[in-house]
Amino acid sequence: MSFHIMKHFTIQKIVRTKIYFCSVEDNIGGSRELIWENTNKMLYHGFKGIKTGNTNKAGPCVVEYFEEDDYSFILVLLNCRTQD
Repeated sequence: MSFHIMKHFTIQKIVRTKIYFCSVEDNIGGSRELIWENTNKMLYHGFKGIKTGNTNKAGPCVVEYFEEDDYSFILVLLNCRTQD
């Protein structure tokens, strides 16, 4: 699934975004700024994202995408010791 979704530019842009800012407005006209920070620390080490996660059965997990020259790699790590 990761291989196929990474063919789409919009998905690539979303999963490699480190920090996202936006303004939201409520139904009475008030607004506030929101900030989302990606938990994928591998983005700061040349990887192009995909996802991090944690479940009781699988433990901490990560799916990473990496490109170099004419090659691309997808790495899947399940039941990591930590997400750090």
